[in-house]
Amino acid sequence: RHWKDIRELLNVVDDNQPVLALDDTTEDKFISSELSSDSLTSTETLSETKNSSSSTLTLEKALEAGLQSKIDVIRDIVARASKENALESALIKMEKDWDGIDFVCTPYKDTGTCVLGGTEDAQALLDDQLVKTQSIRASPFSQPFGDRAVVWSETLQRLQDTLDQWGSCQATWQYLEPIFASEDIVKQMPVEGEKFKSVDQMYRNVVDATAKNPSAIQCGRDETRLQSLEAANTLLDEIQRGLQSYLELKRIAFPRFFFLSNDEMLEILSETKDPRRVQPHLRKCFEGIDSVTFEKNEEDDREYIVAMNSVEGEEVPFNTFIEPAKANGAVERWLCEVETSMLEAVEKQCAAGVRAYATTERKKWVL
Repeated sequence: RHWKDIRELLNVVDDNQPVLALDDTTEDKFISSELSSDSLTSTETLSETKNSSSSTLTLEKALEAGLQSKIDVIRDIVARASKENALESALIKMEKDWDGIDFVCTPYKDTGTCVLGGTEDAQALLDDQLVKTQSIRASPFSQPFGDRAVVWSETLQRLQDTLDQWGSCQATWQYLEPIFASEDIVKQMPVEGEKFKSVDQMYRNVVDATAKNPSAIQCGRDETRLQSLEAANTLLDEIQRGLQSYLELKRIAFPRFFFLSNDEMLEILSETKDPRRVQPHLRKCFEGIDSVTFEKNEEDDREYIVAMNSVEGEEVPFNTFIEPAKANGAVERWLCEVETSMLEAVEKQCAAGVRAYATTERKKWVL
């Protein structure tokens, strides 16, 4: 008798296996009316049953509709919905992760503007999310929110492009700003001076906008900011090419400038009104000259270069004095005159030494 009861119980369980499976499936919270159209076509009964009286699908309704015969189809739909929900939740989390991620702008010297700093956290998060977003877009389960994923991906990529353009623009701006702050350079390079003036204004506008709204992700949504930085970098490339051509012309005019770096040349050329600024670089241009002697003529109140000096302190007077002011800011011109006077002075000293050799005691002549 007990075996008979057990056998009947097992038969009941076997008969209700589809119902139990259906109950387990319908409990999944991700079944929704947002399932894709191809799935709805194959489960028309499910949709009709769910929408018949309320938005809640119950086991009773499922049994009345006979859905236990479509367990496999329903399971596939639930699995797809679960994956779609997981991807969408990940996308929402990525958007929220940017809350509180701000750019920091710090004042830069006495320029009256700032420079961007502290981008490490934003860059680390950006690198991670760019990869994740690409994975979500590549998934076949991202179709229901595909447009949102595309917009987010474009925002992140725009932010990355903005950071790249900003970094390049800022570094070049910091290098050129003190150069074009010199009136002498601007006078000698008026075209590049005007271009840098435009770049300077673009850069300051971008910094001001970021200071007012430091949100990093808002920067990625601002296409105008990226366009401004791209335009600024284009102008900076033109300025640098013009600057390089300008320095090449100076080197051709005075070949000893090839011994100097661009920065050393620009230091000289940015202070053409003060010829003494050349003094620290003379040793690179002339191997034997440590400095030159400047003297002011009391009669005409003009300053002249009257001698050259060695590292050891030996002074050799020039035959022809040089007046730097006559060059009107063309440093290479009066340096060429220094070179000529140097050769004349050395030639004169050599000739005097030859003449004195025959009449002067050797020890005294040598010393």
